Amino acid sequence: MEDVGVLIYDRECGFCTNSAKWARNRFPHPHRIAASQDFDDDALADMGLSRADVDRAAWWYEPGSAAVDGAECISRTLLAIGGKPALIGRLLWLPVMRLLSGFLYRWVAANRPLVGRWAARLSRRSRTAA
Repeated sequence: MEDVGVLIYDRECGFCTNSAKWARNRFPHPHRIAASQDFDDDALADMGLSRADVDRAAWWYEPGSAAVDGAECISRTLLAIGGKPALIGRLLWLPVMRLLSGFLYRWVAANRPLVGRWAARLSRRSRTAA
């Protein structure tokens, strides 16, 4: 593992995969995104994670720091991208926004198939409207 932050997502989740692609297209370094399925249990344990952890949520891991999940993972990812996404990442650190984004992340994670269908539908509409 290189000495950089890594976004760990679930490749089997369409919403997660599309979100990871969005981030990958914006990262200054393409090696910062990896599917949880690319790690064996020992590699996850080296990051302080288990298979159950990465099945439950997306994670941001930086060597020398504890891995963070959920809304904090999204915030750290946006901060690492920089530019305008980093502004949103900073906004997510505000106390009220941390509470709301945590709730929203948990809802999305619990409803990934539904959210994935909505996102795909919206994406198709935005392409046909252009």
